[in-house]
Amino acid sequence: MRWVILLAVLLACSTICWAASNSKPTSLGKNKNYPDRDEVDECGPIKIQIRRNTGPFRRLIRYITSLQVTASSNDSYVSARLKLVLDRLILVISSSDVIDIIQGWSEDIDLNDRLNLRYEARSIRFRYKSNNSNNRLRRLAGYAIEAGCDWVRNQDDDYIICSVRPDDCRVPIDLTFMLDTSGSVGKKNHKIALQFIADVVSYFNIGSNATQVALIPFATYVHSYILFNGFTDKGALIEDILATHYSGGWTRTWKALYVTDEYVYKTEYGARPLSSGIPRVAIILTDGKSNGYDAVPYADDLKASGVTIFSVGIGKGIDEDELNEFASEPIDDHVIFIDSYTDIEDFVNRLSAYTCTEPGPVDPGNNTEVELPEDDFRYFQAMCTAYLENSTSITIEETDVNGSCSLYVSTDPDNNNPGPLTNNITTFINASNTVIKHITLPSGINTTLVYISLRGTGNSTNICTVTIYDALFNSTTFSLSLPEDDYDNRVLGTLQAVNRSGGFDYEYSVIEESDYTFFSIDPETGLLTVTGSFDAEGKSTYTTSVLVQDPRVACLRGRTRVTLTITDINDNAPVFTQPVYSISIPETTSLNSPVITISASDLDSGLNAQLVFSFGTSPTPDTDFSISADGVVTVTGSLDGFFTAQYAYTVVATDSGQPAMSATAELTIIVTTVNQQPEFTGCSTSSCDLYLPENTAVGELEYFLFATDPDTGGLDATLSWSGGSSPF
Repeated sequence: MRWVILLAVLLACSTICWAASNSKPTSLGKNKNYPDRDEVDECGPIKIQIRRNTGPFRRLIRYITSLQVTASSNDSYVSARLKLVLDRLILVISSSDVIDIIQGWSEDIDLNDRLNLRYEARSIRFRYKSNNSNNRLRRLAGYAIEAGCDWVRNQDDDYIICSVRPDDCRVPIDLTFMLDTSGSVGKKNHKIALQFIADVVSYFNIGSNATQVALIPFATYVHSYILFNGFTDKGALIEDILATHYSGGWTRTWKALYVTDEYVYKTEYGARPLSSGIPRVAIILTDGKSNGYDAVPYADDLKASGVTIFSVGIGKGIDEDELNEFASEPIDDHVIFIDSYTDIEDFVNRLSAYTCTEPGPVDPGNNTEVELPEDDFRYFQAMCTAYLENSTSITIEETDVNGSCSLYVSTDPDNNNPGPLTNNITTFINASNTVIKHITLPSGINTTLVYISLRGTGNSTNICTVTIYDALFNSTTFSLSLPEDDYDNRVLGTLQAVNRSGGFDYEYSVIEESDYTFFSIDPETGLLTVTGSFDAEGKSTYTTSVLVQDPRVACLRGRTRVTLTITDINDNAPVFTQPVYSISIPETTSLNSPVITISASDLDSGLNAQLVFSFGTSPTPDTDFSISADGVVTVTGSLDGFFTAQYAYTVVATDSGQPAMSATAELTIIVTTVNQQPEFTGCSTSSCDLYLPENTAVGELEYFLFATDPDTGGLDATLSWSGGSSPF
C-alpha cells in the first residue's frame, strides 16, 4: 500500500515519500490527522479563491440542512465530492446525532490563511451540535474517514476538519495502459489488474471529445489491444477491458512500446494531435524485465512524441534500471515500485484526482488551442527539452481567440501547475487585458522543464492558443523606419537567426497577422522587404512577426516582432478651416483683447504638421491688431470706427517642415462706432458749479464752459435751469 500511495503522489508530479496501511483508523487523537501527511500533499493545492456568481461557484452544491446536519456558517456551499462525503457521514453516525458545520466556503478571504482549501469549497470544519466530549469528537473523526474524507484532522479536540480532492476531472486525456500479461503474472493477478483499469475508466467521461483510454496487453506478442477510436461508450469499453484475454508468455515490453508509439498515439487511430494540448499519459504495469530487444529506444521514441511515461514495477522480478530509463523526466516523479498486485486498492481514486493536473504537451513547432470555461485551468509542459536546454531564453505566447485567458509559467518541477496563488520565485504571471500575452524567461533561468498554465478569465467559454518560441533571434523585437516616399529602397534589412552548433538549416517566413501583407522575407537569407505603398498620414506604424524554423527539427522555432515606422515627408500644405474670415467688433474693445482665432490643419505629421500663423499684409496703421503663432488675433492699438472702420489682412499658415509649405486666408475686421457721452472739461460727471459775485452786471462775461465728445462730428451745448426763470 505504501508504494501505491506514492504512485498517486508522483502522478501529481510531487516527490513525497510516506507510508500507510490498508487498515484505516476508527478514531483520531487530539491534533492528529489521517493520512499522516500534509493536507495539501494529500488533496492538492488550491488553484483559485472561488467568488460568488462565477463559473466555479455555479458548479458548487448548496448543502441542504436536515434533521442531522445544520450549518452555523453563513454559506454551506460544498464541492460535489464533499457533498457525497457529507451524505455518507449521515449514514454512519448515530441517527440521534446532529452534525453542525461551523466553517465552510466563504468569499471573505483571511489574508493570513488565503490558501485554505475551504475557499474552493473542498474543506469544512464541523462537530456535533451538542455533547462534544473528547471521546465523541475522536470517534467522529473516525466516522469522517469512513465516510470518505480524503484528509481528516482532530483540531484541539474542538472540531473536525474534513478535506477532499478536487471533483471529477473535466479535462480530457489520452490515457494508455500497457499491461504485462506474461506467465509470471498469473490469471488471478491479471483479473485484479483488469478490474483496476476498469475502475479508472469508470471515473472519466469517455468519448472523442472527452477522455480516451487505450489498452495494450503484452507478453510474447501484443494481443487484444484497444485503441482510442475503438469505443465511445463507457459501458462497452469497460466490458471489453474486463474480457481481455490472459496470454502468458515472455515479457516483451519493447513490443508494447512499439505498438503504442506506432499506432495508439497516431491521429488516424483516434489520438488527438499535439496541437490540441491534451495530455498524453502511458502507464507501464509490469512484474519483470523486458525480454528480447532493448526496450529503452522504443520508450525514447514514445516520449519524443509527447507521451509522459510512468513505469510501475510490481513485485521482486523487476529491473529498476530499465524502469528508470523507460520513465519520463524527472525520474523520481515517474518510477513507482509496488510490492504486489493486491496493493492497487487505493490507486484508482488517487489517479483520478491527479490525472487532471498532468501537463499536456506543447510543441514549439505548433500552436496549441484550448477551450476553457470561466476559471478553469489547463496545464502544459514544453516538449523538445533537449533543444530548449541550450537556449538562452524562450518566450511563451498566449493569444485570446474568444474571451480571455491568463498565462502562468513555472520552471520548478515542484510547481508544475502554476496559478494565481502560486508564491514561487520561479513563477511568472501575465494576467493583463491584452489579446496577446507574452512571458519571456530571462537569461539564466533553467528552461529544461517549462510548465505552463492557462486560466479562462473572460466568458463562460474562452478559446485561447499557447505557443513557445525559442530565442533564435538576437532580439525578440526589431524597430525599423522608412520614409513614406522611399519607393526605390524597399529593403529593410536581414534578420539572421542564431547559428546554433549542429548545422541547422533555417527557413524564414512572415506570420499572417494584420499587417503581414506589407512585408516579404526571403525564406533562405532572412532578407526583409516591404511590398506595399505607405502613407504616414493614414497609418504610421506597421507590425508583423517573422518566424524562423528548421524544417527538419520542429522544436527549433523562433519568432521576433518587427515594428516599421513610416517617417513623414512634408508633402502636404496647410489647409485653413475656411478661406475667408470676417468679424465685427466695437471700437470700444479693450487693448490686448483677443477677437478671433484662426485655425488650419496639415495632413502631415510631426514637425511637418506644426503650423505657425502670421500676417502677410496689413493696413496702415499696422499696429492696431496682431496675430500669435497659434492663430489668436488680438487688439494692440486704439480703435476709432470713424477714422478706420475696416481692416483687411492676409493670414499665412506655415508648417515647420523642410522645405516649409504655406497657405493663406483672408481676414476682414470691421470696427463699428459707438455713440459715447460728451464730457465737460473741469466739471464733475453730473454738474458744473460756478461761483459769481452778487453784484455781477447783466451781460458781463464771467466763465467759458468747454466740452468734448469721443465721437467724431459737431457738438452743440444748451443750458437748462430749474427753480424759476433763468438769470443767464
